[in-house]
Amino acid sequence: MPDHRPIDGISLLPTIEGNVTERPTPIPYRFNSGKEAMFHAPTLAMMDNRYKCLTNLSDDGSEDLCFDMIEDGAETVNLADEQRERLGQTRESLHRWLHSCKVSHNGGDYDEAFEPVASFEEVTGDWLSRRNRN
Repeated sequence: MPDHRPIDGISLLPTIEGNVTERPTPIPYRFNSGKEAMFHAPTLAMMDNRYKCLTNLSDDGSEDLCFDMIEDGAETVNLADEQRERLGQTRESLHRWLHSCKVSHNGGDYDEAFEPVASFEEVTGDWLSRRNRN
């Protein structure tokens, strides 16, 4: 990189060249659409090579979902109760990732002046109450 800004993601070249069969780091993502667009599922997620964990970072984690994408690609069996430790680690990682996104959104990764087009949408963790309203 020609400057000090953080790099989002990883190079796909090793995968394209056939040198990597598993992703070395999980993929975090966020849906900014309304809950109804996601079938009322949580809108923050992290996918590793096997598990997909979803959350809205509520205090009690009652909305958390976890699926084994190898055994259950249709996401029919929620393993959240069996995967509490994994979900805890995922939630911590997503907190850090969201903080990084907010810093970048507000111009923290750039030397030049930067004004965001819109405010950063916080994750409030009130998914269940919003779900019942929609």
